[in-house]
Amino acid sequence: MKFLATPEIPVLAQAPASPDEGEMYYDSALDTLRVYAEGAWRSHVSDGQPLFVSAADPVTDAERYLWVQTGINGTDMTFWVEDGTV
Repeated sequence: MKFLATPEIPVLAQAPASPDEGEMYYDSALDTLRVYAEGAWRSHVSDGQPLFVSAADPVTDAERYLWVQTGINGTDMTFWVEDGTV
């Protein structure tokens, strides 16, 4: 599944102090996308799904994952959710 709208994700050197559930930001110090889930900042989806940030389709055995495709038209990102269905 591909998101129909491109979300705007802030690039920050540290996590926001008062985040909302599901909030995302790109941590420039850690060089990773972070998601606030279940009361903590995480670098993966809260139910154990891996989170990939890369230009190429991730090579993984995981049936479900979130992939942030980078390097599209320079600095744009596309978000993909693999939910294990065909």
